[in-house]
Amino acid sequence: MSDLVIGIDLGTTYSGAAYIDESGFPCMIPNNRGKNITPSVVHIDKGNAKVGESAKNLLYSKPDNTIDEVKRVIGDNTVTYKVDSDTHTPTSISALILSHIKGYVEEHCKQEVSSAVISVPANFGNDQREETMQAAQMAGLSVEFIINEPTAAALAYAKLSKIKNSGLYAIYDLGGGTFDCTIANINGDEVDIVTSQGVSKLGGKDFDEQLLEIVKKKYKKITKKELPATKYNMNSAEKDKIELSYQDDIMIFIDEASIEVSRKEFELSIKNLVQQSMMAVEAAFDSTEYTVDDLQGVILAGGSTRIPYVQSELKKLVKLDPEMHDNPDETIALGAAIYATKK
Repeated sequence: MSDLVIGIDLGTTYSGAAYIDESGFPCMIPNNRGKNITPSVVHIDKGNAKVGESAKNLLYSKPDNTIDEVKRVIGDNTVTYKVDSDTHTPTSISALILSHIKGYVEEHCKQEVSSAVISVPANFGNDQREETMQAAQMAGLSVEFIINEPTAAALAYAKLSKIKNSGLYAIYDLGGGTFDCTIANINGDEVDIVTSQGVSKLGGKDFDEQLLEIVKKKYKKITKKELPATKYNMNSAEKDKIELSYQDDIMIFIDEASIEVSRKEFELSIKNLVQQSMMAVEAAFDSTEYTVDDLQGVILAGGSTRIPYVQSELKKLVKLDPEMHDNPDETIALGAAIYATKK
């Protein structure tokens, strides 16, 4: 049996793992719930940790014991989490997530992970990269390489879409918590990075917050009361945000209140956030000799790129239809697995 080498996307909101199958095709590895991605959330109770969906479900009923979004603060040694009598760091929480991934991968594949490649945002600094490596070591993973997320996305796209036209591509990577734009020359399955620009705290979580604020204001206007987090929270907003990618408006029922939210008012609420990403795209080009007219294509990665407004604003800027291959939530893990087998 050959060594089990995997790629891991350690995301702000969701994480996943992939490997290359016997036919040379990159495949996601499902978790113990049969899903390809796992919420990057940890719940700790009396020293016992739950990771994933079960932890995410406790975010608002047991907030003092539940931790999420550690990727946004990893590398910052001033951030700690006090749970019961123990102190945790973004690195130690990341290690718990990675350990969970290692566990379900080995259970699914019936063998131990021999080595892994982990993806990180292109704008991660040395401290953030070192702490990510430290988290992997704490989780018992052998990690020799870290790959930038946009590079992983480009590798996956090049491999899976069988690009016929080599040339200059922009990788627009908008995930749950971070944004990167990378300009790269792609020739077959070879990716040559020209430059990257990003926003360290920009992603789906910020969009969820905007929708939550809309619902809070409407709930208070109708009921004259504050909206309880146990009734409607960021988890609820995430689900409704996804619905607004497919519907022009949604109806939200909370106790006696019926709250209607339209896609247009949601888009207006996230306009400034989306424009931050567009400014980063422009900055990426400004740092090179290229312009958007030189682009052969634009590759989408990250679940937040499903939002129609994001795609339409990007199309206005680059004058091309952005290209999404299969599931954008899985692109980076697949690319990390491809990179792992190339090294």
